Amino acid sequence: MSLQKRVSNKLPGIVIFLTIGLGILGGELGIDTGMVWVVGFVVLLPIAGMLNGAHEGSDDDRETPTAADASDAAESTDTTDPLDRLRDRYARGELGDEAFERKLEALLETQTYDGARDRVARDRTEPAVGAEVEAE
Repeated sequence: MSLQKRVSNKLPGIVIFLTIGLGILGGELGIDTGMVWVVGFVVLLPIAGMLNGAHEGSDDDRETPTAADASDAAESTDTTDPLDRLRDRYARGELGDEAFERKLEALLETQTYDGARDRVARDRTEPAVGAEVEAE
């Protein structure tokens, strides 16, 4: 990292430190403290931030995505989309054809509030598949 980048990264902190220091000691030094606060925080700090931001977009500082980043992104989308998770389980062989179809139907029925309410009402009135087996 070049000296210019290192200085620009620390510039906002330096401006804050000097503004607070001059603001506190300004009365003793005969400096108008109100003006120190205004110039330091309203003028110099935003300029320091812009100078710092100008270096953040340079090609040297950008990270190239790795395969691990891509797999993390894929995992995070899998956890948010139940249909993709269901398809993945079926593709890995964790679910058979009948189980996949049953779960897919339940998932698609419950995507809306009305569909979920109808599904719950139907499940309460119809006996479960496992209950029929136990009764026999």
